[in-house]
Amino acid sequence: MSTSTLLFIPAVTGQVQADYGWHMHDGTGAMMGYGWQGWGIAHGIFWLVILVAVVVITLALVRRLGSDDSKRNDSPRPTALEVLDERYARGEIDREEYLQRKKDLGAS
Repeated sequence: MSTSTLLFIPAVTGQVQADYGWHMHDGTGAMMGYGWQGWGIAHGIFWLVILVAVVVITLALVRRLGSDDSKRNDSPRPTALEVLDERYARGEIDREEYLQRKKDLGAS
């Protein structure tokens, strides 16, 4: 190779790098010419769906773990008269005490 050829190769390589060259975008900021077109949009939507799914699952777990099922008793609490009736039925109190407490509660 001659000296002029060796001097010409770096000059050509420098010109290629300056014009288009070794960088991976086309000057518009789009990587390899694709950017947000085509697969870029699908890729963004994919990760958005993944993010939303993670948030929804996390919120569902927090709500489920935070709720105490023993506190969620849907049946109403028994009234004082119902408790008194149950105690009398089980034989815990006698007839006189039952009638006196029933009178005290205002029930006939």
